[in-house]
Formats: sequence, structure tokens, C-alpha cells
Amino acid sequence: MFRRSRTLWAQPVALGFALTLSTFTLTGCPEDPDDPKSWVSKLDNPREQKEALRQLARLKEKGEPAYEALAAKFKKTPDPEVLRTISKIRTDKAVELFAEQLDYSDETYDMAIVAANGLQDIAERDDKGREAAKKAVPALKKAAAKKLSIRSRANVARIESIKALAAVKDPSAVETLNEILETSADDHDFFINKTTAKVLADFADPRSVKSLVRGLWMTGRGNDMFQECRLGLVRIGEPAVEKLIETMQRKNTDVEADAKKYKFVTGIVVQKTAIILGDIRSKKAVPALLAELAKKDDGLTNGPDGMPGVSGHQAVLQALGQIGDQSATKAMLGVLSDGKRDPKHRAAAAEGLNMMGDMSALPVLFQIAKTPFLTPAKNKD
Repeated sequence: MFRRSRTLWAQPVALGFALTLSTFTLTGCPEDPDDPKSWVSKLDNPREQKEALRQLARLKEKGEPAYEALAAKFKKTPDPEVLRTISKIRTDKAVELFAEQLDYSDETYDMAIVAANGLQDIAERDDKGREAAKKAVPALKKAAAKKLSIRSRANVARIESIKALAAVKDPSAVETLNEILETSADDHDFFINKTTAKVLADFADPRSVKSLVRGLWMTGRGNDMFQECRLGLVRIGEPAVEKLIETMQRKNTDVEADAKKYKFVTGIVVQKTAIILGDIRSKKAVPALLAELAKKDDGLTNGPDGMPGVSGHQAVLQALGQIGDQSATKAMLGVLSDGKRDPKHRAAAAEGLNMMGDMSALPVLFQIAKTPFLTPAKNKD
């Protein structure tokens, strides 16, 4: 009885072991989740495709062996998720595919956004990636300059293409970016101008001086891009000085046309150019700044429309202090000592002399510091 019971128990165990061994023999080793080939076979399975794409994106550069399968699938049935997965792999092989997607419309702009982002990722990967991404520069320039309505959602594709050009850093993009920057906010979304100004500041190419100077007064969406253009001009440095002086002297025809058309605040052309000349600290600008100081400060009065102006001389005096050329000390001391000058000028002269650090100015500064400018109140009863 005991023998029979033992035999009956052993038979199912032996059968189960045989089935397990058989299954193991048929399927082989379990699939490796870090092997991209494990997921390629699942790309055509509707139930497993989403997870396969997620896993390949997780692998990033290690997923490059899956590129051909992903590209073939995308070309057969364009799908933003497949393209986005390819972008995560950051392979040089995808440059041509991405460039093709940059020829977009209001209906296909989402593909162009993914493609531009993919090119940016490749360019930022390493020097080899940046060199490979240069092949897409013509397509990126065309996508960045595409004419769209101000309210078109496809403007996002333009912005992402501009950012990709910044990552690639190909000098051939500068002229296209200059044209975009100088396009009025009446003709396209002003956020495109601001993004372009930031990118041109990264390039810091002297060919952008004209556009960046003009951009100092451009506005849109209740905003401006003064700081972005200022950064670009300061990074360019000395090659920007001549154009800034020309503009301060009211000889820049483009800026003067804009000033007339958009009714610039009185004094603002001198103010902004002087600020940047001070930032650059070029001694070449000192004679022009001193000459400006000898003129009337139109910004102390209201403009033709009755709006108050801004003091240009205030910025000129501070710029002279930043540059620190002692040939300007006498003129600045004259402003500080002149009781008839506007308090804004005298305060700016004191600030400029302080920045300059010329010890010869100390006696006058000390004297002014001791001078009471407010009439003491009468004693109370």
C-alpha cells in the first residue's frame, strides 16, 4: 500500500519537471531588457509597442541598434511617438530623417518640433554630434524663417528650430537669424524675436551688431528684448562700439525710422546706447560721450505727445564712470559742481566719479557731501 502511494505521488512531479524542462528548452534564456534587440521584435505588436518604445527611449544611446527598425516603422506609418523615441537615442544616423520633418505645415508642425529637438540633442551630445547635425542646418534655417500667422500654433516649430541652430553653432545661420530678429512684431510672434536675440547673444558674431542694435527698442506682447540684445552686444564688444556711437548720435537710419514710426520716448535712444557703451568699457567711446554731454538733454522734457522723457545724460555720465578714462573727470566734476544742473545729472556725475576712482575728484565730492540741499524746518512754537 505504501509503495503504491509513493508511485502515485512521484508521477505528477516527474511530469511537471519534464514540462518545465521542455518549456525552457523551447524558449531559451529569458530576454534581456537592456538589449535593444529584445524590444525590436515587439514594435509591430499593437499590445506591446508602447512598452517597447518606452524601453528603447530608456536605453538612450544604447538603443542605437534599434534605429533602423524604428526608422522603417516611422516611414511606413509616421508616428510622433516613434520619432520621439528615435530622438532619445541621439544617433547621428537620424539627422537626415529629422531634416525631412522640418518641411512642415500647420497640420504637421508637431513632427517638426520633435525633429528640431532631436537635432538639438544630437548637437549637444558631443563634438561629433554637432558636426553631424550641421547637415541639417539648411533645413533648420528654412524652418526657422517660415512665414506663419502670429497666432499659428506652428510658431513653436520655428522657435525650436532656432534653438537647434544655437546648439549646432554653424556660422552660416547668423544672417538668417539677423533677418528674423529684425522682423517686426506686427508680422510674427514677438517671442520668436526674443528667442532669436538670446541665440545671437550665444553666437556673439559681429555680423549681428546692426540687428542687435535695432532690437534694443523693439517691443511686442507688452514686452521688449533690451536685455537679450544688450548681452549680445556686450559679448561682441569692441566691434559694436562704432554702430552704437552712430546710433547715439542719431545717425542710424533704421533706428530713426523706427523712432518716428513707433514714437519712441524722448531721450531713450541716447540712454540705451550710452548704457551699453558703458558696459563695453571702450575708451574709443569717450569723445562721443563727452560730446553728447555738451548737448541739451532732451529727455528732461516731455515729448511731442506729452509723455515724460528719460534722461540721456544720466546714462552718459554713468557710462563715463564705468569706462574709467580720467580724461572725462573734468567734465564730470563740472556737472557735479554746477548748482543749476538737474539733480539727476549731478547724482549721476557723483556716481560716475565714484566708479572711476579718480582721487583728484575727492575734494569736490567731499564738499558736495557736506552741502545741505534741504531747507531745515522752522522750530516749532
